[in-house]
Amino acid sequence: MSKQVLLNKCILILVFCVSTFQIVWFSNYVETTKSMTDFFNKFKNSRVSSISISNIHKSQSSLDWLGRISDEVLAKLSHPHLGAKHPNGTLGMIVNPSPSRLHPLDLTNMNVDNPSLYMINKKILCHPKAKNNHQIDTNKDEEEWGIEGEGGNKILQKVKLGLENSQEFIKTQRETFTSTVEKKSAPFVGKKCRNDKLGPGKPRAKPSRILCMVYAVHLPPEYENSNLRAVAGTWGQKCDGFFAGSNYTDHSVGSINLVHQGKEDYGNMWQKVRSMWSYAYDHFKEEYDFFHISGDDVYLAVDNLRAYVDGPEMNLIENGYCDRFTKDTVFNYNPRPVILGRPYYRSAPGDKAKLVISGGPGYTLNRAALEVLVEQGFPTLFQDLEDPREDIYIASTFYRKGIWITDTDDALGQRRYGESAETEWKFKGNGPHNPEIVSKKFGSKNLHGIDGISEQFISFHLKDDKGMLEDQGLTITDQIYRYHTFLYGGCDD
Repeated sequence: MSKQVLLNKCILILVFCVSTFQIVWFSNYVETTKSMTDFFNKFKNSRVSSISISNIHKSQSSLDWLGRISDEVLAKLSHPHLGAKHPNGTLGMIVNPSPSRLHPLDLTNMNVDNPSLYMINKKILCHPKAKNNHQIDTNKDEEEWGIEGEGGNKILQKVKLGLENSQEFIKTQRETFTSTVEKKSAPFVGKKCRNDKLGPGKPRAKPSRILCMVYAVHLPPEYENSNLRAVAGTWGQKCDGFFAGSNYTDHSVGSINLVHQGKEDYGNMWQKVRSMWSYAYDHFKEEYDFFHISGDDVYLAVDNLRAYVDGPEMNLIENGYCDRFTKDTVFNYNPRPVILGRPYYRSAPGDKAKLVISGGPGYTLNRAALEVLVEQGFPTLFQDLEDPREDIYIASTFYRKGIWITDTDDALGQRRYGESAETEWKFKGNGPHNPEIVSKKFGSKNLHGIDGISEQFISFHLKDDKGMLEDQGLTITDQIYRYHTFLYGGCDD
């Protein structure tokens, strides 16, 4: 074979390889562009809706991150919209909020590499009351309650029955759901709230999706947060979406390094929460219907929350009906923005005393409320404030936009949001939430003890149990695991 013939063959082979590479590259380009387009379309109504397809980069880990915002767009953004920071320092990261990335509670394998951090004593979960050093006192009769306390146990038993009812409601709703579009109520913008209730209302036809958010911090040198690990391994798994706004990224517990204005300090909680709500709005507003935020010292009964927001009561409220706190209110939004939580009566600086929402057990917004908060509230109100009282400023923001918090007591006047089971058991009708004033001004029943707790109780703030638990050599982390195991039947055998 002559050198010229050999050279010609080599040229043909090279041309073929280049052509093949171009075809494959173009095919991959089209597929990548399609996936980017789909991703962009999902968030086209978000705060960063001006982002073009070319401004979104695929992340290396499709499990942990959905993508990121380009440097060009980031340069035009400011707090509270700068988003999450990748461990390599890159800003604008968009996390995958799926609970599937969280490490579930596994009593058979509690991290053998470092059991001192994550080991759970199974006796605490189901054995009667544990003593110091996680040991049982064998010199006295076993009590019938666990580390939650005697009164707390009675309340947990009541809520456990409510959870079973909620789970049955959820099951029925999902089995009967069809793709038929729900009939919308008549517009009520500019009208007073409605009292013409015809029957108890109807449950929501389409199951809602709930995004759960937890504010947390990871402290050096370990950068471990045991409360958050307990949350992520228990009730965080039951949300449709989950992320924790922290100063450290650990996808096994759902945490992301979410930047905010000012320092990472409890005294700057307002700015941290502004960034969390903005992050939910910017990237997940269209993917979820309700958004719950709390600290890492909370146990959230997600199934009760789900049954509540999809039940007939909430369907009526979102469609313009009055509750105890909104009588004679003129609505300027449709659907009605709802703010769900534990009400208490006090004033923010510069404001008269009013109903505000308690940040302890956390609170829940629907999509309409999220839109008002981020689109109308954050750009004009308290932008540079550094203050720990984020709950007061959230409520104040809504009031200045003509929106009252929502009455969340059930039909019996029993509370759905509050403190730990033991604290609620000991409640006598007064305290820092000024329930007696709320009762006098708005007609709530202010019931005590177990009579004040709804079977559909949603959020327990466990902070007040700290002293009781320390006396037993235990922590709030242990209490989170205990609540979850008890409420979901892990101790029935």
